[in-house]
Amino acid sequence: MKESDINNTFESCSRNEIPKESIEIIFKEIMSGSAKSSQDAIQKLGTIDELELNKKLDEIIQKNSELIKKQGQRSIGPIMGIAMKELRGKADGETINKLLNKKINLELNNKN
Repeated sequence: MKESDINNTFESCSRNEIPKESIEIIFKEIMSGSAKSSQDAIQKLGTIDELELNKKLDEIIQKNSELIKKQGQRSIGPIMGIAMKELRGKADGETINKLLNKKINLELNNKN
């Protein structure tokens, strides 16, 4: 891996063009030969906007509505794990967590 790939990756992160969770994935892509450069890896990884993120989280919540119903607030941890598995590197983990908490709390309030 070239020093420029490392610098480009961290610069992209500092400009909020990529989430910090994607750094490890980008480096793995380059080192495995799956990507030729940091820009190539970033392009392959793809990030999603807030609208798409909300849509994905709504789908995850819908698929796990029984878990939410059974576990209530305790379902946030397991569902966060599911969301991160699907969205890691595509969106910031902190943003995912905030939106997921808000959506699950709304779901729980609507059920009561």
